[in-house]
Amino acid sequence: MEQTAANYLLKALKQQRAEHVFLVPGGVIDPFLPEFAEAEVTGIVAAHECGAGYMADGYTRATGDKLGVCLGIGGPGVTNMVTAIATAYADRERILFVAGRIPRGWLGRHAFQDSSLSGISDVKLLESITVFAQEIPDPEAIPIFLRQALRAMCTPDRRPAFVSVPVLHLDLQQNPPLQLLPAPTEAYKPIHNLTDEPRLVDRQALAQLCEEFKTLGDKPQRIVILAGNGCVHSDATENLVKFADQYHIPVATTLRAKGVFPEDHPLSLGVFGLGGTLQATHALMGKGQLIPRPDLIVLLGVNLNQHNSFMWSNISSNSGYLMQVDIDPRVLNLDNYADISVVADIKTLLERILNVEHEPLKDYLAVLEKTSPSRQVWIDALMPDREASRYDQHQDRTSEAVPIHPARAIADLRQVAPRNCLMVPDSGAHTFFVGHHWDSYGPREFFLASNTGPMGWAIAAGIGIKQARPDVPCVVVTGDGCMQMHGMELQTAARYQVPILYVVINNCALGNVYLRAKGYCDRSLDPAQCRQMTLTDSHHNWAKFAEVLGVKGFRVEHPQELKTAYQQGFEMILHEQTPMPALIEVMCDPDIAPPNQQPPKNIQLLENSHKLAAY
Repeated sequence: MEQTAANYLLKALKQQRAEHVFLVPGGVIDPFLPEFAEAEVTGIVAAHECGAGYMADGYTRATGDKLGVCLGIGGPGVTNMVTAIATAYADRERILFVAGRIPRGWLGRHAFQDSSLSGISDVKLLESITVFAQEIPDPEAIPIFLRQALRAMCTPDRRPAFVSVPVLHLDLQQNPPLQLLPAPTEAYKPIHNLTDEPRLVDRQALAQLCEEFKTLGDKPQRIVILAGNGCVHSDATENLVKFADQYHIPVATTLRAKGVFPEDHPLSLGVFGLGGTLQATHALMGKGQLIPRPDLIVLLGVNLNQHNSFMWSNISSNSGYLMQVDIDPRVLNLDNYADISVVADIKTLLERILNVEHEPLKDYLAVLEKTSPSRQVWIDALMPDREASRYDQHQDRTSEAVPIHPARAIADLRQVAPRNCLMVPDSGAHTFFVGHHWDSYGPREFFLASNTGPMGWAIAAGIGIKQARPDVPCVVVTGDGCMQMHGMELQTAARYQVPILYVVINNCALGNVYLRAKGYCDRSLDPAQCRQMTLTDSHHNWAKFAEVLGVKGFRVEHPQELKTAYQQGFEMILHEQTPMPALIEVMCDPDIAPPNQQPPKNIQLLENSHKLAAY
């Protein structure tokens, strides 16, 4: 039997480490459906193309070296993918989006689901949110276009790509007139080491760094590292821990990079930024006379966006010296102007420092060792009591309040969950409770769509994450508002028996929106109107909703019931013979604000940032 274009493409993707493809079937991609088994690729059918895109996103993030692929029809299938593509683009994740195209003979003839006559082009629609978007003109061009798309997305820029693929053609002389297009005659040559990062270090900037350090002498004693997602992409955890240990330097992370430095390490400060820990806040910003500001802040792979900079706090003026390292020069010196900027791969730079490959660094490394004892005094002030000094309102973690305090819900979840449990928080007020009260102990154990923040992302992304890492327990923490958007993807988890524990923080509100609206109500808006616009239906029972879709559901209304429910949930997802998904709905109070949402009053903000924050 002659190989088809659809079979060829699936086998090519398999060679590029795409062992799963996430899709919503439809007419023009029908030829793919019988080819999955022969190509040895697992097809996961989602409820919605956006959900399929989120699953492919999670699949890519989970390991960093597998290719996430989302497949759907052109026209409405592509427009449904847009939010997933934009999320991947904003978060710099490598995902290949593939759309089936109607036969050329149907173009411009008012064919069903053909948007070309109305002036809508799938390629043009996606050009601004992909690094490569092309229509493959002919099956013979599949190998060259596929390699171009993969090359484009697997640069340090790390962006999604899109191809529109022909798999059917119209021949009115045949019966049936729709015929499968044959495979290209050229054998596919896979791109080896596709996801390997280029290990670049700007030697000139490194030399300049050494010159700057010469002028500082032994002044920088209070030093803190802020590690961002660039450290995750670089697989820099091992070197980062070695460097921090050797020179006794405390480390904070951004929320998205949570776990890249183990949060039970004695030098871990937790997360810096909105919802971050008090220890990280004080380390980077000081605390009046009690805790002096740092002499040197080292940013490793950090994008100083609104969350990561703590509402655009001007950390460069709040410390004596600011150094920024990133593989992407475009993120350097955007708002906080660094004294030294180095374009470098984080892992490689730390390797060179640890091995003292750069001779001029030797003198400064000796200074770091010399100042280690004085640094310990500062660290002791930051962490007099690891637990009490870490959390905003530490007592909330053991609150007996009803409805349940979200801090108690997350603290109890962390106590019950296995140490290596993957955490996938969604977007909402619960995001910050998770970031503040959940500890992660390794890289790629915490996954967050941090830039566009689409609600419901985690519900679907968790499925892709679990498919990529089937041997590790996985928890998704979402909200009732997120469930209204993408809760139907629970049926995908049930259909494929993907053993994920879903925890729904149900505060019967669009949490952050409701809390902001309450503030506005004090000034102008009618409180009844605020409630109507921002509260969700309190009669929604998401545990029963899950049951209808084939997922075992539990509802928890009292804090004393939390640990028992969590234990039951983990027993289900970790069952040796028949692991299956489960959902626990936790009834929480909508009036509780997320932790640590405002920078300290003594901190200077960037010019006009108060206007941005108010907006």
